[in-house]
Amino acid sequence: MHRLSATASYPSWGTTRDKTLFVSIMSPFDALDISEREQVEANVIAPLVDPCQALVDQLADLQADLQVETDPFVRRLIIQQIARVRAQLSACRAAQPTSNLAIVGSEHTQATQFFLFNGRGSGFAANNTVPLVADKDLMLRVYVNRTTLPQFPIPASVTGQVTYAGHPDLVPINGPITGMPSSSIDRGNANHTLNFRVPAGHCTGVVTFTMTVFDPANPGNAASRSKPVTFSASFDSVPRVRIHGVLIHYTGRGLNIAAPTGVDLVNTLVWVGRVYPISGFNYTACEVVDFNGDLTVGGGGGCGTGWNQLFNMLWNMRAASGTNDVFVGLLPNGVPTSGVIGCGGGGVAIAYNGGG
Repeated sequence: MHRLSATASYPSWGTTRDKTLFVSIMSPFDALDISEREQVEANVIAPLVDPCQALVDQLADLQADLQVETDPFVRRLIIQQIARVRAQLSACRAAQPTSNLAIVGSEHTQATQFFLFNGRGSGFAANNTVPLVADKDLMLRVYVNRTTLPQFPIPASVTGQVTYAGHPDLVPINGPITGMPSSSIDRGNANHTLNFRVPAGHCTGVVTFTMTVFDPANPGNAASRSKPVTFSASFDSVPRVRIHGVLIHYTGRGLNIAAPTGVDLVNTLVWVGRVYPISGFNYTACEVVDFNGDLTVGGGGGCGTGWNQLFNMLWNMRAASGTNDVFVGLLPNGVPTSGVIGCGGGGVAIAYNGGG
């Protein structure tokens, strides 16, 4: 409890009057500085009386004083005090639980993201600070705190929705999930959060999302629904990566292994497209080349003598092209090697079919 008092001494019209204005704020937190953590703690405290009642009473007293006060200077002071108390009351009301469900975090990821929750995450940077790129699917992971306040229904399971302008509401790709206190959430378990997929075509410019979670058994009951949480995401336009495919027909070590196909190249790069901060690939060319070197020969620095021979061949092809395309060499499976399964750098990459 914070109990504050302020004494104001001020002149009336020709006389001096003293009046004491008492500000009594009975609340378990600073009503003007409510953080997400404090809101969750307020849910856990579960007061049996209205924690905002003192502010309600104070506001009523000030309004009554204003009705009878005739001194213009005093009236101005009372009006200023009414404005302050109204702001405190509004903040107090906003912090009070209206159900046993509250959104305590949301992770925004297209591949990998900084996000620390219950000790899971690197903590190397602030949450959600890996930039988002345009025209790439966005996954929203919504973290839900389920409390057990007796005055509200206690949902056994939780689902939700995400709304944003110009598009149909999103429903989770998983769940309903089990209701649990946020302290039990394991970020490594995909089913401890509600997960929403935003299509790539909707991820452009700045988009404002509003998230709500609720009991699937009582979706229309306000006492079984969280307060909405809104945030805006900014998507950066990133050029698509230009790919020049080099499909390798292997003829070394007495073998004759056919080159992979262009479809194999596309399928191999699917994983790369998913986990890298790019919107996709533009395939500029695709050709088949013969290679008879021995990839089992090590030494020579780099990736080993045999791999260096193949790498230099693609390097020279790229230099001769006069482009900034990434030259991706794709080896057929079955080509012998000694531990090394790929090599790359400087705009050249070589991998086995399916080993993106």
